[in-house]
Amino acid sequence: MDKVKEKFRILFISINNVWRYGNIGMDQLLGYLRNKGFNIDIQYHSNKTKLEEIIDSISMEYDLYAFSVNSSNYTKCCDIAKEIKNKKEDAIIDFGGGYPTRYYREIVSENKFIDYIVLGDGEKPTEYLLESLIKNKFLQCNLEIKHDSIATPFDIDNKKDYFNTNITWTPAYDYYIRDSYSRNSRKVHCIQTKNNVCTGNCSFCNERHGKITYKDIDDIVDQIEYVSKNFGVKKIFFTDDNILDPNTEIAKRRLFELCEKLKSKNLNLAYQCYMKANSIDDTPLDNRLLKIMREVGFVEVFIGIESGNQSDLNLYNKYTSVKDNYKIIDLLKKYNIFPILGFISFNPYSSKKSIKENFEFLCNVECTYLFNYLYSFVVINKYTDLYNKTSKEGLLIDDEKQYLDVKYKYKNKEVEEVLDYVRNKMIPKLNKLDYELDWVTYSMLEHEIWYKDIKRYSDKLAELKKKDIDVIKKYLSILFIEFNLEKFKKVEDKFWQHFINEEHVLKEIYDYYISLHNNEYCTNI
Repeated sequence: MDKVKEKFRILFISINNVWRYGNIGMDQLLGYLRNKGFNIDIQYHSNKTKLEEIIDSISMEYDLYAFSVNSSNYTKCCDIAKEIKNKKEDAIIDFGGGYPTRYYREIVSENKFIDYIVLGDGEKPTEYLLESLIKNKFLQCNLEIKHDSIATPFDIDNKKDYFNTNITWTPAYDYYIRDSYSRNSRKVHCIQTKNNVCTGNCSFCNERHGKITYKDIDDIVDQIEYVSKNFGVKKIFFTDDNILDPNTEIAKRRLFELCEKLKSKNLNLAYQCYMKANSIDDTPLDNRLLKIMREVGFVEVFIGIESGNQSDLNLYNKYTSVKDNYKIIDLLKKYNIFPILGFISFNPYSSKKSIKENFEFLCNVECTYLFNYLYSFVVINKYTDLYNKTSKEGLLIDDEKQYLDVKYKYKNKEVEEVLDYVRNKMIPKLNKLDYELDWVTYSMLEHEIWYKDIKRYSDKLAELKKKDIDVIKKYLSILFIEFNLEKFKKVEDKFWQHFINEEHVLKEIYDYYISLHNNEYCTNI
């Protein structure tokens, strides 16, 4: 069997929105399968790359083409797969990832060119699939794919996610091996501290739930040290839905142990993670934990606080309070850890009162991230509690084929005019801005870890932040407190011009930080 594995050629295709981030799921799967003797190549592409360019780069010499699919690259993956089938009729197309895992029924009915969809963790099901295909092609065995976690156009009943119980496998490092040291120094290595499950139960979310299996802390540290020393990677992103799942003292002491071991390595890396709003409290243990997190290099934490009013928090089934939201933001700021806020300002049940409270909350915590104020409409997907609720109450705009980012009406018609204007007129203008104060700020915090004797911009960025929050309060309050759309339209140009004018300053600062990665005279700590 090992000899024939080499004859069966496989191509993995990864299409990401941001080049700095690898593909944690596909790289992990690639490392596992190569270790099992399978002959696999991988191509990394940007979602911004033209379809024709990607297709031209793909050889038709492979037997199987496997795609890592998400909601943003789904259409492009389908177009590429369809073209491969057109060029090579016997090519085998395999989709995997969280998106096809959730919507495999809809996807296989829409796309007859897809042969297989692997559901959940891909290691064991893909190994089974490849061995079956190889035996059929080279050993004349009958091809009969019968697996609970593999869907086909002819077999979609009684399927379920596959959950790994062993998570010690090492990923492949092609994404770094093929690139330069300077570019790798700008990349972010993604890693998880446990299996890919979430213990939350948010009404808008369809993340997987299950029993937590933790990775060995020494394995985590070894992998981080390896990518740092061998490839020059400087930032690590812990992509667990909550690095403190399930918010117990054991989980906190485990993270403390991880930080201690990372600190002992003197790697001078920056770290990012996700937390829930109720993960941290103002206790001696939590304060010690935040202190060592900052010391080891955690400069930003993404918090899914979602709302600044209790009615929305209850709607989203967050199990948190507005007080919890204020508390974790204050605690992170106390230790100079930048809080990145996951926030949803608008939903089908928004009222003038809830919108006003959300706006006031963001202003109170001095949020200057415009996306939280404007680009923050709840996304309603099929197979979620919020979908079921809005569907039952007749708030979904009818489209039986729609299962992702479903369009909805507003229960309170009083907010419709303002929110339609925000969605249709303001968001397109927001998307035209190339630089944003928040990510330049935490980029500053990261580079001050990595390099010494560099220019300091903290005072300048603090000055910009103060101006931004004043402008946000002055202009957006017309929309979200007064609800006077006509008045806002008369001054809207002044609002946007402020942020357009600010861009050249942010660009200058950010370009300076990027130059450090190529500056041989800048001493790396």
